[in-house]
Amino acid sequence: MQTRQPNLEGAGEIPLRRLVKEALRMRPSRIVVGEVRQQECLDLTQSA
Repeated sequence: MQTRQPNLEGAGEIPLRRLVKEALRMRPSRIVVGEVRQQECLDLTQSA
């Protein structure tokens, strides 16, 4: 899964926070995240 920037019209963005939440819903045994800087840090720490 990868993040994506919005297109010129402002649509189609896929933020990291959304991907983290979707990955946690899949109930994986491991999640590898390269870099986390913003709100998604809270999602990762609250799920543990």
